[in-house]
Amino acid sequence: MYDTKAGFQETLSSVIGHREGRAPWGHRTYGRLIESLQDGVIRVDGRGIIREANRRCCQMWGFAHEEIAGHKCSDFLSELSLETLRRQVSSLSSPAMPSFALTWLGEHGDPVHTQTSLIPLDDDPAGECGYLAVMSKIGRDDEAEQALKKSEANLKAILNNSLQYFVLLDRQGRVQASNRVARQRAMNYLGFVMKIGDPFQRFVVDEVKELFEREFSRALDGEQVRRAVKLRDSAGEYYWVEVNLNPVWTEDERVEGVCLSLLDVTERKMAENALRDSEEQYRLLVENSSNAILITSQLKITFVNATGARLLGAGDLDELIGRSILDFVTPVEKQAIGECLLQIADQLPHKPLLERKIVRVDGSEIYAEVVAVPFTRRGQRAVQLVIRDITQHKRAEAALLSYQQQLRHLASECSLSEEKARRRIATELHDRIGTSLSLAKIQLESFIKGCAEQQLVREIDKVHDLIEGALTHTRSLTLELSPPVLYELGLKEAIAWLADQVKLNYGLEVISEINEDCRHLDDDIRGVVFRAVRELLINVVKHANADRAFVSMRRRGQKFEIEVEDRGIGFSPFEAAPGVRQGGGFGLFSIKERLGHLGGGMEIDSLPGLGTRVILTAPFGEAP
Repeated sequence: MYDTKAGFQETLSSVIGHREGRAPWGHRTYGRLIESLQDGVIRVDGRGIIREANRRCCQMWGFAHEEIAGHKCSDFLSELSLETLRRQVSSLSSPAMPSFALTWLGEHGDPVHTQTSLIPLDDDPAGECGYLAVMSKIGRDDEAEQALKKSEANLKAILNNSLQYFVLLDRQGRVQASNRVARQRAMNYLGFVMKIGDPFQRFVVDEVKELFEREFSRALDGEQVRRAVKLRDSAGEYYWVEVNLNPVWTEDERVEGVCLSLLDVTERKMAENALRDSEEQYRLLVENSSNAILITSQLKITFVNATGARLLGAGDLDELIGRSILDFVTPVEKQAIGECLLQIADQLPHKPLLERKIVRVDGSEIYAEVVAVPFTRRGQRAVQLVIRDITQHKRAEAALLSYQQQLRHLASECSLSEEKARRRIATELHDRIGTSLSLAKIQLESFIKGCAEQQLVREIDKVHDLIEGALTHTRSLTLELSPPVLYELGLKEAIAWLADQVKLNYGLEVISEINEDCRHLDDDIRGVVFRAVRELLINVVKHANADRAFVSMRRRGQKFEIEVEDRGIGFSPFEAAPGVRQGGGFGLFSIKERLGHLGGGMEIDSLPGLGTRVILTAPFGEAP
């Protein structure tokens, strides 16, 4: 037989479901209630299909539940009864029509005479308006009267347990019937007791009296009226109700009254208003955004703001709506970006879009930062693109990089020019000033040997000592500026000489291991590498707190590496090294820039307490 846990709980949810923002009462209780009725009850959807039948209906008609549910209501009615039912359904009003006689066709076509009442279902689960038919089987008049009374009592019980407000009015607007909710609201909101015969205007607040009279007149003219009304309670708080005014028809097609129902829709209205406000705020934000905002669905543009139209170079928004977003992507990126956008729409893992070239309507290209996020619009998956024009930024960045490159080139050229100037000055000091001083010294020595005047000899000795000092200083300055050994013998011998000088002048022992033949190196490369090694050894003396350093050289293809290592205190390459915080550090930067200009480089490997290793790289052969 019929399972009460499924269908009738849905039916009761429709009849006594969500009212005034509260949850329905006990589905199982009402399911049992309908199953226990002595009246037959069926639920018919808007297409005339019987969806549910209670146990009593199955007994009255002589069919099993599965022989009734799913069949058309017309299958169980004669032509005359079917016409009667159609007429009653066409004039159906809420909460219920007065009962009427209706004959159903039971098993083997046997007539089943009933007194039937209809209850409209405004929110049928199938999405169509249907109704409940409540049937009392009649035989003799007293049985019919008893069945009618029982049916009315059952309907009253159902309506009184509904959370929706119901009032039945006559043509003069007097109360003919009301359910418990209507009476409670009259007392709670207005302080009045609602009784049969009271003019309903008494229970209408002043602010909507005129509206009620107008809509009540429309219902008396046969119209079904439904509208939302804003009211204010005794505490001054506003709330919303949905008002339904349905004409009540007689069998001779006259309107004998109006059935009024109220449904509290405050929460729904608040949600609608909140959604509308949110949409309005979003619309204003999007339309006034300084960024271009587009929405695409299946790669087609479905929305674009004014900034987006300007960014893409369109005359108006209609020029872009419906076009493929890939029309504004460079040809080489079309496939990759198309696949990425479709993945984003499906909310699959994807690589974010960052900087991209955008092709404008006129074919020109701009740089843009693009952020793409999944988006739902009108129930369809879409992608929202937020685009910011960074063309000027990219141009400024390119100009800055170019300027920095020019500065590096200039610094390297200055360094090379400095090295050449050093050689020229060192040559001048050695060849002219040094030679002249040497000749002057020799002549003074000869003059002293032939001079007999002791006073004059003493004076000449003083001049001799000054010339000797100047000659020594000139030689030392010549070596400082450009040691001849570097260009006469080569880099290997120059570094060996440098090791001796560092130990002599600073006490740092330098162990040099260079086995490569460096004589064919370009003079510029030779000079830069020598000065870099000298700078690094001086840094060891100043900062490493070490008594020994190591210099080695090895070949790597077309380049060679010179490694300068110490086992001193070390430092973090990402922080300022000891002494650099006091204004140093330019030497290392200068070395790196000069080697970089020549096609080489510099790497620093150091940790606090573990010493420092610096690797210099330079090309064999001529400098670029």
